[in-house]
Amino acid sequence: MDVESLLPEAGRLVAERLSIEPAGILMELRCRDVSSQCPACKCPSRRVHSKYLRTIGDLPWRNTPVVIHWRARKFFCDNPDCRRRVFAEQLSGLVARRGRNSAQLEKTPVDIRLECGGEPGRRLAADLGISTSGDTILRRLRCIAAESDLHPQTIGIDDFAFRKGHHYGTVIVDHESGRVMDLLPERSSDSTADWLCAQPQVKVVTRDRSALYASGITAANPRVVQVADRFHLHVNLREAVVRMLDRHHQDVTAAATAAANPQPASPLETIQPEPVPVPPEDDVKTVNVTPAEGQSSISNPADCPP
Repeated sequence: MDVESLLPEAGRLVAERLSIEPAGILMELRCRDVSSQCPACKCPSRRVHSKYLRTIGDLPWRNTPVVIHWRARKFFCDNPDCRRRVFAEQLSGLVARRGRNSAQLEKTPVDIRLECGGEPGRRLAADLGISTSGDTILRRLRCIAAESDLHPQTIGIDDFAFRKGHHYGTVIVDHESGRVMDLLPERSSDSTADWLCAQPQVKVVTRDRSALYASGITAANPRVVQVADRFHLHVNLREAVVRMLDRHHQDVTAAATAAANPQPASPLETIQPEPVPVPPEDDVKTVNVTPAEGQSSISNPADCPP
C-alpha cells in the first residue's frame, strides 16, 4: 500500500494492515530499514534485540479517529565504548521519542491555540474530531521554544502579562511562519530598539497604538513601516462608527422609535370607475334595412302568424 500521501517518513514505512472499525481507522506499520543508528555514539547497528508495539494517535479523517500501531524494534549497540547497550529505533518525522501522538496531531492544537485560545480551541478541536483539553493546548504551546534562528521581514510586536496588572513583557512573532521569535522580559522602548537593531532585515512591523513601541521602532530603524495590527484595526473601525453615529444621534433615535412603534396603515381609497361616455341621441344613426325579395318585413315578433 502506498502511504506517501498519508504519513511522513513514508519511504521508510511499510503498511502491513489497514482496517476500518467502529471505533476508528487502524493502521499497522513497520519500518523497512535494516539498520538503525545509536542515539549516543551514532554507530549503525543491524542486530535486533526485540520488538514492541507503539500506539500513536494521528489526525482524524472526516472526524473519524485514526490510530497507528507501529511495531518498533530495539537494537544492540555494537560499539564497545558506548554506554548504551540497547536502543530503540526512532522516526522523528512520525512521532517524537516517547510520544503518544503523531507530529501532525501535536502541531494542530498549537495552531488552533494561536488562533482561538484555550477553551475556544478545545471546542474547535472537538468539532474536528481531536480530543484534547484547554489546559493541554496551553501546555503544548508553552513547550514550544522561541525560534531564534528566524530572519523574517515582517514581524508583530505586542505586550503580554507575566502577572496581570503587575509585570508585563514583550512578545515578538514572525508573521511569515506564525512562530514566536522571542520573549522580552519587559515592555519598553529601549528593549524593543535593542532587539530590532540586531534584526536589520525587518521591513514591516505590526503593533498596537501605544507610543512606547512606536518610539522604539523608530529609534532602531526609521525606515521600517509600522502598521496597526488586526485587533487595533477593528478597534479603530468601531470607534469611527461610534463617532459617526454620535453626530446623527437624533436621526438614529427617530429611526429606532419609528421602527419600534410602526404607524397603522391608512385604508385604501375607493377607486370609482370612470363613467363611459354615451353619445347623444342625435349622433345615433338609424339604419333601414330593405328586405330582400321573397322575404317579409316583420317589425314585431308578435305579428308572426302561428
